[in-house]
Amino acid sequence: MINIASYLSKEDSIFYPVLIKLNHYTNQKIEDLIQQSTEDWKKIPQNQFVLLLDGLDEIESKNELSAIRTIEAFSEANPEMRIIISCRSVFYETGTDERKGTLDGFTPYYLLDLTYEESQDYIKSVLGERAEIFNSFISTNQLNEFTLKPFYLKHVLQLFDSGEKLPTNISEIFENLIESQFTFDANHF
Repeated sequence: MINIASYLSKEDSIFYPVLIKLNHYTNQKIEDLIQQSTEDWKKIPQNQFVLLLDGLDEIESKNELSAIRTIEAFSEANPEMRIIISCRSVFYETGTDERKGTLDGFTPYYLLDLTYEESQDYIKSVLGERAEIFNSFISTNQLNEFTLKPFYLKHVLQLFDSGEKLPTNISEIFENLIESQFTFDANHF
């Protein structure tokens, strides 16, 4: 989301992006969250305003339904405004003809897997000369598919970079992710 905000903030852009992280959302009005970031936001033409709501899945569970209703109501009240919401796909339900999805009136888009070249470029940008050691470990443990998924790649690179023991199989990766999410939630909430 930071990259999107940065891209839309370029000097030649007609858009005015406002990035709001939802990890501390506690039933505030969207208008109040925007106001904290940009006081004169109502002066910006709606068709040039881009609201970036980052981390729908990071909202404390007791506030999720309220957040969803608040976002939907804000969207309906501001039909010309562009709203982009990030959420990990495991927490987002796509609607069908029979049932409503997580957010009504929004079109979901998904991140594609990285190509092998993109993955290697990213690994080298993070690890530099240590990329070969990392790639050797990944190849030896047959974890190559995880280097193509941005979420998993970032996690495994953070573990490698921190010096922690790396997972050697798929179940250890998931175990580690669950444990780190519990730690994050405990510290966050």
